[in-house]
Amino acid sequence: MGQEHHKTAKKDKIPFGKKLAYGMGGMNDTLMNNAFHNIANPILNMTLHMSPTLIAWALFIPNLWNAFSDPICGHISDQARFKRGRRLPFLIPGALVAALALVGLWGFLPEGLSGMQYFWITLVGAMVFFTGTTIFLVPYNGLGFEMTGDYHERTRLMFIRSIMANASGLLLPWIAAVLFWDGFASPLRAVLWLSAGISVVFLLAAFFPSKFCEERLHEQAQKQERISIWVAIMDSFRNKPFLLVLLTILLLVMSYFTADLSGQYLIIYYMFEGVKADGAALIGMNGTINTIVSLAAIPLATWLSLKIGKRHVIISFMLLAGVGAALRWFFYTQGNPYLIFITTIMIAPGFSALWLLIPSLLADVCDYEELKSGRRAEGTLGAMYSWVNKLAFSLAFLVANLSLDWVGFNVELDANQTDATFLKMRLLFVLIPAIGFSVGALAMWRYSLTEKRMYEIKAELEQRRAESK
Repeated sequence: MGQEHHKTAKKDKIPFGKKLAYGMGGMNDTLMNNAFHNIANPILNMTLHMSPTLIAWALFIPNLWNAFSDPICGHISDQARFKRGRRLPFLIPGALVAALALVGLWGFLPEGLSGMQYFWITLVGAMVFFTGTTIFLVPYNGLGFEMTGDYHERTRLMFIRSIMANASGLLLPWIAAVLFWDGFASPLRAVLWLSAGISVVFLLAAFFPSKFCEERLHEQAQKQERISIWVAIMDSFRNKPFLLVLLTILLLVMSYFTADLSGQYLIIYYMFEGVKADGAALIGMNGTINTIVSLAAIPLATWLSLKIGKRHVIISFMLLAGVGAALRWFFYTQGNPYLIFITTIMIAPGFSALWLLIPSLLADVCDYEELKSGRRAEGTLGAMYSWVNKLAFSLAFLVANLSLDWVGFNVELDANQTDATFLKMRLLFVLIPAIGFSVGALAMWRYSLTEKRMYEIKAELEQRRAESK
């Protein structure tokens, strides 16, 4: 931690305009991974009274499809030989598919159907939507991993991406408030306009990186040997630092978002006794504070990463988040709902550091993979990261909804749930993230690609490339 730090060479610096163009795509990283799920329960359960278990499976099954589609898309991107490169040609088509699916499902959902009818409609819509997100996110991640070969410049690039991703996240906590706002005739009318607006953002966020970014290793990739998808996947499974990053993201995202959905139900039905508009307003305020604190923490996390290393920043911030999660037991209570802001202020910096530094670590992992195998595999590694990220969100959604049935929650009872039901909900809300954050920090402790090691790898790769010309 007291070592001398490297300075970024001029040739490795990315112009600010290109950083900003790439960062704009980060809005889709946030919205594509969250908006669909955030709409689901307020519409399907709270409005249409669909079973939480059916909702959970309707949104989890598409992730099984992503287990195939993400690696396939990553491999296709790695092997592509388009004139503009391996990543850029996929961005706008992927965003367009996701946009059409979002509006097509939520904007035209009919009333009066059975739970199973809603299940099949949601399942088909989700399959198309998440296929579109794959076509955008997998090449987008790969593009960012290869834009610079410098350890610190990668963090600066992801700083811009993280700013844009968090800024777009300002919308998410207000989704329930928009859907239940009495300015619309019904939540089903509100969701039409909401999904249309989000879809416009999808397309704009895809346009900027597609138009203004370039692929640094395009010429090298054109000469790269073509390999089978099986070889590419097996190579990635032998990459220990990569597996530790995936384990960390799985634990942290799953535990946080499992509690996040449970927290919405606790706020509305426990703290506000079923008054949806008031509960949704507090959810919106809490989410806004979360985003503001996250944005404020990004410069601090960036500065600290240059001083003590990316790994130590993630570990420190996640342990703080674990303490904040444990304190929710004392602050998510009836009587003074605004105390929940204290725990949010403690947890938010952890995820700010996560979304900033994990993509930067993955860019380092791509160099390590080239050192081992001799091939650039940003698409395959980015695909597996994208799938694990989606898996974490889907598992969180599955566990959270199944737990609602397990604890005995019944939406027909409104705020008149049993004391035992609310007790179980509060216990799960506290314990799942507290344990998940702590174990995730432990996994990151074993990550070995330090600043010193990465500059050694960079020098060796540059020598190899020079000799191969």
